[in-house]
Amino acid sequence: MERLSNELLRVILDHINQDPGASLTIDRRAHLSVESFKALKAPERAKAQDIAQFRLVCKRFAELGISYQFTCVPLRFNRKSFHRLDLIAEQPSLTKHVKKFIYLIPYFYVEGRVGVDGTVSPSASISEPSYYIRKYRDQRELIESGDDIRILKKAMAAFTSLQQVQIQPVQDEKERQLLETIKETDEVFGDTYLDLKWVPACLHGSKTLAQALVEARSKFTVFSGLSMSPQSAVYLNHFPDKAISTTVSSLASQLTCLELHFNDGADRGWHETTIDHKMRELSGLFKEVFTAATGMRSVHVGFRPRAPLGLPLEEIFHHVTWGKLRAFGIQSWFLNAEEIIGLAHRHRRTLKGLRLRDVHLRKGSMWKEVLGHLRDQMESLDWLSLRRIGYEEWYNTQYRDTMEVPPDPPAGTSDSDNEGILYDSTDRASSDEETDNGNDDEELSDDEHDNEIDDGGPDDDGLSIGPDTPSSVPWCNCGRGAPESADELGDNGKHVDYAKRKMWEQWVVGRCMEHNTSRPLPR
Repeated sequence: MERLSNELLRVILDHINQDPGASLTIDRRAHLSVESFKALKAPERAKAQDIAQFRLVCKRFAELGISYQFTCVPLRFNRKSFHRLDLIAEQPSLTKHVKKFIYLIPYFYVEGRVGVDGTVSPSASISEPSYYIRKYRDQRELIESGDDIRILKKAMAAFTSLQQVQIQPVQDEKERQLLETIKETDEVFGDTYLDLKWVPACLHGSKTLAQALVEARSKFTVFSGLSMSPQSAVYLNHFPDKAISTTVSSLASQLTCLELHFNDGADRGWHETTIDHKMRELSGLFKEVFTAATGMRSVHVGFRPRAPLGLPLEEIFHHVTWGKLRAFGIQSWFLNAEEIIGLAHRHRRTLKGLRLRDVHLRKGSMWKEVLGHLRDQMESLDWLSLRRIGYEEWYNTQYRDTMEVPPDPPAGTSDSDNEGILYDSTDRASSDEETDNGNDDEELSDDEHDNEIDDGGPDDDGLSIGPDTPSSVPWCNCGRGAPESADELGDNGKHVDYAKRKMWEQWVVGRCMEHNTSRPLPR
């Protein structure tokens, strides 16, 4: 094996683990999909061990395999993980390969009236109370000692090739059990002994990471915030330290990709009706960020499907035009047709992908207005996603104040491709214990039922259709019955079913589902 060329060895490593140079480009439909916001699962322990053992064979193998271990470095908010990050940051041979940093932040433990030591009482009704006490003290020691911000600053300064930064919440099984206990006791347990809160965790993690990135003058260009707390963002926005505002502007000016998904329901006591108020408080901050980010190529701003945002689109985007924008996505919003048309029209020459997930039109607007404009005016649009779109009146009648959001049928097609992620195999120890909790509505996602056939994107240059495609899709655009205008799309202004929205997607981009699966037809 030692006689094999480096090229062949890289092929072998690629089979063990994904090529570290591979990435999900913003032009692909998968870029702003639900799958792209889901938990980024670490490779199987066996694969990580294979790479580690490969690197132990000899110096040449160690050099070849190093990028496969350290292209992406995850950090969990605990002593062990911070110690590991500290060691990595001291080795330039490792840090030069780091291109992506993922900050996995657990819910913070908050003491109740009796205090954390009260969890050992039989009345506390939880198993292994020592586990929670240990986790609570570990978190407090990290924060009070300042070791978390110190090591973050050290690592961000060392990661000179850093391109992507991501924040997402994480929980282990015992923490989920504790949250369930708190819920079952009507919050009495949390108020009395120990509670778990996402807002302070998101606030502390976001603030310290931002400070570390600015102080290090990091040149990263992609930021992803999954399940971000609007409350914590409000606190940051009103923070008395003006350096925070300067920090936000400084980071925004270099961004080319921004992905934000807000979860206003992570902590008890914050009702869904507060989301409009909280986001309105952030309107000025969004204006500052989007105005500073002149090089933006991809933007996604989303909310929980259970609680669509009711603010006008421009209270968030402020009529900003990005000259290089290629992919744009929003999720869970009540809008008027002209709002969508206006933003799309500003980017008609550059936009290649548009995702309008869980968008519901207000009374007086119809989807045919939006679709007609997109088909006629968008000069470069390669793909369009309209998953679970509809009308506000229908949504309020069927789903307002319920825990359900309608899925697409099992015979659907996926809005994305699955993409891999590289993880440092030295951080495997706790990966099996903690899982991402970034999408509060994960059980609402239809992607688990909608991933059997690739929905295609510009990389496919067409639509892949298999035998499970619903036979009810009633059209082609080869001159054999394709709708000639938006008025013929069958938009009733009330409800949009699955087959209809799939037909609309293809009609806008000019593809025929029956007779042209290789490339889009001329428009």
